[in-house]
Amino acid sequence: SMAGQDREEAYREIKRQIVALGWARPGSVIRRYMPCGNPSCRCLATPPRLHGPYDQWSHKLGGKTQSLRLTDVQARLAKDWAENYKKLKKLLRRMERLIGSQATSTLAWPAARRGFTTISTSLPSSTRNRTSRSSENPARRPRTSADTFG
Repeated sequence: SMAGQDREEAYREIKRQIVALGWARPGSVIRRYMPCGNPSCRCLATPPRLHGPYDQWSHKLGGKTQSLRLTDVQARLAKDWAENYKKLKKLLRRMERLIGSQATSTLAWPAARRGFTTISTSLPSSTRNRTSRSSENPARRPRTSADTFG
C-alpha cells in the first residue's frame, strides 16, 4: 500500500541519517575556571582570580560521573560526538514511533490466526502481568562493557 511504501521510505531515510552521523558519544563539554590549591596563589585570594578556562568532558561511567580535561582539539571532537549522540537518540525515537503500530500489527497477526485475540493471552500465566526486574528476566542478555561505557 502507499502508506506502507511511505513508511518504508521514511525508515530508510532515518537509517541513512544514522549511518551519516559519524562518531557518537554521550556526555557534555563544559568550560571551567578552577583554583590550583597553592595557598599563595591569586586563585585563592579575595576575590579569587581562578585559572582557566579549561575544557572538560563529563560523562557517566558505571553510574558515576567521570570528567576529563581536554585540549581545544579534543573539546571540539567531544562536542561533535555529544551532538551526534543527541541526534542519534532523536532519530531512534522517530524510528520507534514510525514502526510502532506496524510492529504491533505484524506481531499480532500470527496470534490472531491461531485463534488468540492478543499476543499476551498466549503467554504462560506465570509471565503474564508480572513486573519484570532485570535480575528476574531470563531473556535479558548479559551486560557488556558497551552497556556500562556510556
